[in-house]
Amino acid sequence: MSMCAYCGEDVPAGSANCWKCGLELDGDTGAAAASEGMELEQRPKEARRPQRDCPHCGESVALRAIRCNACGEQLSAGGRRNWVSAAWGAFVLVLLATVGGLVYSYVANLEPPPDPGRATPLKVSRAQLSQLYKSKSKAGEAKKRALWAERHKDRFVVWESYLLRVEEDYSLSLGDSSRGEPDVHVILKDSDQIQARGLKVGKWIRYSARLIDYDAEGLITLDLGVVED
Repeated sequence: MSMCAYCGEDVPAGSANCWKCGLELDGDTGAAAASEGMELEQRPKEARRPQRDCPHCGESVALRAIRCNACGEQLSAGGRRNWVSAAWGAFVLVLLATVGGLVYSYVANLEPPPDPGRATPLKVSRAQLSQLYKSKSKAGEAKKRALWAERHKDRFVVWESYLLRVEEDYSLSLGDSSRGEPDVHVILKDSDQIQARGLKVGKWIRYSARLIDYDAEGLITLDLGVVED
């Protein structure tokens, strides 16, 4: 390699012209300048531009390059993060978090929906229903089951009875007499009602519940029981 006498750039040996400034060379730049009696101004070699490493391939690239010449990957302009994209991304995240929080707060504060049908109970008494399905004979049982499924099963009723027993599973056995046999078995919707309502054996209570089954002795079983005031 030799140095151009005019611009100071390195040029390959034997070059006819400087690749940068175009000065004609004869292979020996110092001899050419002396033979012609020229005092050429020596220019300092151009300072190397600030460099940085490509985050994708590791090759050196200009500090303000927007694409790597080696691997072709996109770079953030000027070596800085694109703050506009970052700002929009942060805004979207904040917006989503805010909307999500509002939706969660709304859902969390909603009261659980009432049991369908509780507000429109059947107008039938406990005694009437018990008498209708009470039978020790299996004759006509299919018709009774069909009637139960069509008119009574999964329908709500509001009845009043004496509390005869609180069972181990916190269901209630109730009857028409404080000393008689139970004709109603109610599975409570929430067993905490026993303490909250101060339920005691022998107490006359009013309750809302859903019909689910009956037996040949006339015992009616209900669930979703709620003791009313």
